[in-house]
Amino acid sequence: MFRRILLTALMCLPASGQLARACSVGIPPQTSALPPLTGHLVSQTTDHLYLTTFTTTPAGTSSTSVPLQFFTSANQTTPVALSNPFNASFSPDGKWIVFSAVAPMSDSRRIYLSTVSGTHLVDLTSAAGQDTTNQEEDARFEPDGSAIIFKQFDYIGANKVSAFRIRSMKITWPATADQDPAPGQIYDLLPDTQDKPGHYIEYSTPVMSPSEKYLYYATGSGGSEAIHRITMQSPVEIGNIRYDFLFRSGFEHYYPIVRDFTTMLFVGWINKVSKVDQIYMYAPIVTNHYILLRLNDCNYSNSDPTPVDEDYIIFSSNRIRDDKRGCTYDSGQGSYKCNSNLYLGKISTGEYWILGSANSIVNGNNINSLMPDILGPSYTLH
Repeated sequence: MFRRILLTALMCLPASGQLARACSVGIPPQTSALPPLTGHLVSQTTDHLYLTTFTTTPAGTSSTSVPLQFFTSANQTTPVALSNPFNASFSPDGKWIVFSAVAPMSDSRRIYLSTVSGTHLVDLTSAAGQDTTNQEEDARFEPDGSAIIFKQFDYIGANKVSAFRIRSMKITWPATADQDPAPGQIYDLLPDTQDKPGHYIEYSTPVMSPSEKYLYYATGSGGSEAIHRITMQSPVEIGNIRYDFLFRSGFEHYYPIVRDFTTMLFVGWINKVSKVDQIYMYAPIVTNHYILLRLNDCNYSNSDPTPVDEDYIIFSSNRIRDDKRGCTYDSGQGSYKCNSNLYLGKISTGEYWILGSANSIVNGNNINSLMPDILGPSYTLH
């Protein structure tokens, strides 16, 4: 089934091995009911994380979205005043989320862990005894749930040069539901490294392959960002091979998402002029190409893919929405440009649905009307 879906998506690839331009222009969203969808989604606005619950009934797919508030204990009545929570990701069993946020009375971004309902909040940065002036973000669970990997950076020397590293933090899970998880040992997977005097390589968005054999991550910025793969010698030690398999000079490539043992999704520019983000798929068992997905709109930003199954992803895009709220009219292009909202896309056909539109609601809240300018979705089937 997977190979058939992928081969359909590959039909637009030229025989020469050049990158296929398979995005679309101005294709309207589907007006039919959403495909059956269950599970949970966590996504972000500028000041909140939202938890969305999907339910499928004979009448259709419904969704209910609520802003998450965070509490350190069951007896706490006032939520912890976190600022700018972002980059949330589910644990493999779907019961916990890890995310970054600015700590109360602080300007540092730290790594937090909580249940999906916002309870048992743990400041992993402080609990692990880390320097709380460091900045930590891009946290994701390792596939077996025993650790998280994340980006950390601080400012070195009198000139406050940014130094970046990728780290792994073991998690000790509680024996009973009334206890909190605790941070364990921390390892440097990629230590801070200078590529020239006074300048450190910027690492970001690390993610492990399902087998934990490979570590994927992005480096660079400003038109030179590439995605790399490193072979792991052990769960806490990298090998010597850095495989720079996604790089086009002058382009940005970032946000790798490993979907399964065979496929990775990532975001990159469509060209050097417009610098519009597009979603690509890379499946080395079928082809050594990476594919520009047809569910992209060539003229608008498409980013932050999160896999639902072999053929569907949820993603964020600023393409036109059905009610034009949060949109401005671009007279030069003769079209609307909107805040980013969430969509369900079908890889094999390029079809997409607006999440939260009237045709997908039975009961519950409209996701996109609750959350203008939504980014960073993460989905779990649980």
